Amino acid sequence: MRVTQTAIRNVATIAFLAAVGCGGTGPAGPVGPPGATGATGATGETGATGAAGGGYYVDRDDAYCNAVVMAPTDNTVFAECNTPQDLPLTGSCEKGVNINAVLDLNGPSNWDPVDTNFGARWVCAWSVNGATTHIDGASATICCVTHP
Repeated sequence: MRVTQTAIRNVATIAFLAAVGCGGTGPAGPVGPPGATGATGATGETGATGAAGGGYYVDRDDAYCNAVVMAPTDNTVFAECNTPQDLPLTGSCEKGVNINAVLDLNGPSNWDPVDTNFGARWVCAWSVNGATTHIDGASATICCVTHP
């Protein structure tokens, strides 16, 4: 009879534990502290040696700016790098003498991809009363780096 009572106790204990475990999930506990930092990874491969003399831009004489004044018959003006291989840096537009003109176009052209027929450009256009118009003395400037 002792075996039967032990078996019944075991079954009752298992039933109790199963019933307690079926009560659902409780609320999440607080977030623990961050873990330790992992080990440092292996050092990467050494890069290729750069060009002799420091590369393309090695002194200020390698940078230049071209300014172009709007032609009397044009409504836009653009300044261009000397060659298609030269690296454009920045550009700007100057309004000229018409104080009522609004700058409508002020930005790069032909910067990417490189067109082998033309250098990178900075293009400018103005309007008066909503119509693109010629502005006396208006100009575009682009600054570039010479590519050897």
